[in-house]
Amino acid sequence: MRRTWIAACVLAGLAAAASGGAELQWQGSYDEAVKAAAAGDKIIMALFTTTTCPYCTKLKEETLADPAVRASLKGAVLVEMQPGSPGSDELAARFMVRNVPAVFFMDAHDGLLGKISGYVPPVRFVEFVNDAKQAAGDFVRKLADYTAKPSAASGVELVDEYLKRYQRGRIRELLAAVRKLVNEDKDITQKQRLVLSARLRIAESFVVLEGAEKPDAATELLKKAEEEAAAGTDDDVAARAGFLRAVLLLEAGRIPESAVLFEAVFSSYPKTQWGALAKRYFDAVRKEMVKAVDEARSKQDLPAAGSQSP
Repeated sequence: MRRTWIAACVLAGLAAAASGGAELQWQGSYDEAVKAAAAGDKIIMALFTTTTCPYCTKLKEETLADPAVRASLKGAVLVEMQPGSPGSDELAARFMVRNVPAVFFMDAHDGLLGKISGYVPPVRFVEFVNDAKQAAGDFVRKLADYTAKPSAASGVELVDEYLKRYQRGRIRELLAAVRKLVNEDKDITQKQRLVLSARLRIAESFVVLEGAEKPDAATELLKKAEEEAAAGTDDDVAARAGFLRAVLLLEAGRIPESAVLFEAVFSSYPKTQWGALAKRYFDAVRKEMVKAVDEARSKQDLPAAGSQSP
């Protein structure tokens, strides 16, 4: 592990030496950054900071001053966002920025490619930049695949890309066409059709939540998605749909129902990442429920849950 880290440092240093570690150039606003990126098909790096944040200063003075980092950002369009700066509040709300520093990488079409929360050292930052560049390439490939030969599989892959990139308006535009492909594609099995349909329903649930529709509509879509994925024997997609449905119930204040569903997800799909996540949520929700019961009992001078009266 140490040798790998040293090798990464050496390679990063060589790259920086080759580029000269040029000074970073910052745009005046996010709108300017989007225009500059679109003109040259470049990635955008948006850095959220405040003037009173010590780790923001550390990130700018240490990580972003590193020659290897500057070399990795060559060709990228950079913009720093602070509270009150043009477009900052809208972008912070879109990406749910809660703490700073926060870094978001977008493509020339305003699609999310990756993010960093908090301070990271130079070598790790370079890895994030490279991952963002890879994600941009993946999107271009999937868009080209769908454009060249629209199919159920390539359509759902493109919808998933838009979902990951917070471009739900584009999902809405694609949904009807891709749903038609999924229903009519004769080159896929029935199980594959069910799983692709389930993935579309998951994406559609996010679009519904962004619109004026009620959360109950999204919950029903996720329930149907889980049923389809389970019938298609894709545990990962089924677990994802079930987990997201439980989260919606939790956010709606339907805590006991969400706890039951979290438990069902990790019990049914224990080997998936969503099952493991559901277990953590279930433990946290159950803890809060026991706390609430104990508080109610204390007000009525009753013994706490799990205890006995003397």
